Formats: sequence, structure tokens, C-alpha cells
Amino acid sequence: MAPKKKGGQIVFDNRVLRGHIVTACGSIKEFAKRFGITEAMMQLKVANKSGWSRSDIIKACSILSIDDPEEMWRTFFSVQCCENTLL
Repeated sequence: MAPKKKGGQIVFDNRVLRGHIVTACGSIKEFAKRFGITEAMMQLKVANKSGWSRSDIIKACSILSIDDPEEMWRTFFSVQCCENTLL
């Protein structure tokens, strides 16, 4: 099955990331505070409207206590291919 695309770009699924945020920080607001950016900017990142650099991902994994490379990959690079399926 082909990855879901929006405007020609692959859509990344953010459900795993949101789950880690709630578990580790309680809210996106608290995660943004620990990350050092505004809640609005973090909302854009989590909603795939603003990108994650390599250093952003490393910092986020530290805050979220993600130390397994496979879990990091699943958290930041799961592709939405249809309504409720992850690649």
C-alpha cells in the first residue's frame, strides 16, 4: 500500500509521538517548555507543519526517555499509509 500523501508530501503519523509526550510530560505545553520553544511552535512540529532536525530529534528523545533506536524511528518516522495503519 502506498504512503498517504498531502500536497505531494508523505504524511507522518504523530500518534506515537503524542503518546510519548503525554506519558513523559503530561502535555505538549510542558514538553515545549522542557524543549525550550513556545507551545505554538511545538504544536506545529507535532502536527508536521514544521520539521524536526536531527538535533531536535535527539533532544526530544532525551526529554521523552526514548533510548531505543527502533522506538525513535517508530516515534518520528512512522508513515501514515491509510486511515489507521502505520508503516
